[in-house]
Amino acid sequence: MRSVVAAIASVLVGAAALSAQAPERNTDPPPAAAPPSCADTADVVRRAVAYVARYGEALGSVIAAEDYRQDVLGEFELNPFIPPPITIVGGIQVQPAAPMSKRPRVTSRLRSSFLFIQIPDGPGWVGFRDVHEANGRRVTADVSTQPPLERPDESGLERWRRLSEQSARYNLGTITRTLNVPTFALLVLHAGNQPRFAFTSGGERRVAGGAACDLRFEEQDRPTIIRSAVGADLAASGTFWIDPVSGRVLQSELMAGSTKTGVASKVSVRYERDRRLELWVPREMREEYVAASGERAQCVARYSDYRRAEVTIKIR
Repeated sequence: MRSVVAAIASVLVGAAALSAQAPERNTDPPPAAAPPSCADTADVVRRAVAYVARYGEALGSVIAAEDYRQDVLGEFELNPFIPPPITIVGGIQVQPAAPMSKRPRVTSRLRSSFLFIQIPDGPGWVGFRDVHEANGRRVTADVSTQPPLERPDESGLERWRRLSEQSARYNLGTITRTLNVPTFALLVLHAGNQPRFAFTSGGERRVAGGAACDLRFEEQDRPTIIRSAVGADLAASGTFWIDPVSGRVLQSELMAGSTKTGVASKVSVRYERDRRLELWVPREMREEYVAASGERAQCVARYSDYRRAEVTIKIR
């Protein structure tokens, strides 16, 4: 049995070792003469979009080790004599949340190799989660049972959505979600998607990576990038923390949906500089999902051991 990543590499184009042919990649632009202002929203967006374009080329052949914990809390049994309060999950109104008399919990711990690739003519990256250990037990994937990477007459967007769903096959619970790819929010800053969103400035703030511009976004166009399990539009909103000089993304927060539409979701990602790759990479991803039924999923993924693939990876 071959691993999923090995199977993917066998059908992807490119055979020369990256170490022998890939030049050093610098995702940062030349320094500006004067520090840009976070109040100039259009300029911050322009720098961030340019950074993401360069970043995609640099990240498109990278593999990381992923340690992914999922906690799913079951349906709430509400006390009929106490009206349930409304809680706020990252700006999303969630009802009901409490009180409850029973709250079963199920936990899953996955250890995987996570492969970043880009889909030609698609909206951006897709992540392949090659799970090799689940709850302490070795997982052997039979790639003969996996859906094909390509289908005739399939657009890049359709392929991206299908492969995202394939990568989410180890998700725990009944909540359908394909947002658990750490670079998902960067689709907002993809050159082809950026006009779909309205951006506003939240000023300047301090984050772990230093001073950052608080760049807020809200999806305006339909159909939306994120869809519900039944195909309904789910407008995305959230915040990026952007380095004002380079346009580098230091942190992201993406929200979509509500309990009225089925599921409210929030995904936050923190980036750090990787010395081996000389690249800012996702270091931690935190997710929270709340369904109308009361089911709640809380997940944390941590990434380490970033390295370049041994072959150039690109879907034909």
